[in-house]
Amino acid sequence: LGSDADITTGELHWSEMRSLSHLSDDYYIPERFLDTVAVHLAKNFLVESIRGKVPLILGVWGAKGCGKSFNVELCCKRMGLTPIIISAGELED
Repeated sequence: LGSDADITTGELHWSEMRSLSHLSDDYYIPERFLDTVAVHLAKNFLVESIRGKVPLILGVWGAKGCGKSFNVELCCKRMGLTPIIISAGELED
């Protein structure tokens, strides 16, 4: 990462629980995206029954500002869940 990357300064990083109360229910969620997130979450709930030790991580790729986090939040709100969203830059050492 370059020294001017947004993740290196930490100014865009925050840690808080998201309430999702600011999202209304009238947004369109692509059916295929919603199905993919739902299947991923179902597998995570089943991971203990198959003696899995690590939760599965769902990676959503796309350009900056294209709505990755927003669409995941919409899916989670519809399912009554609170997401933990981490940018790929936060995974780098």
